[in-house]
Amino acid sequence: MKVHIEGGFYIESDDREFTLKEYSGAIGKPAKGETEGKPIFKTHGHYPTVLGAARKFLNLKIDSSEATNLRELIADVEAIREYIKSQIDF
Repeated sequence: MKVHIEGGFYIESDDREFTLKEYSGAIGKPAKGETEGKPIFKTHGHYPTVLGAARKFLNLKIDSSEATNLRELIADVEAIREYIKSQIDF
């Protein structure tokens, strides 16, 4: 499974774990016999649950906040949480 979250962020899974990945914007060199390279992703971690991967995404978004005071940071965190909630509510 590969699920797009936002921007270049994806959660991929296999039978053991969930992986949070971010597309770097680059394409690798083609493998021998191929005409096109594959997109290059940065792995942000492997998690036993999808919730663990979502928490890491939340932390990455918080780390990239440009808030200059506590009120702005809290507003950013709430906006990110609401975005995540809106993506999983049925």
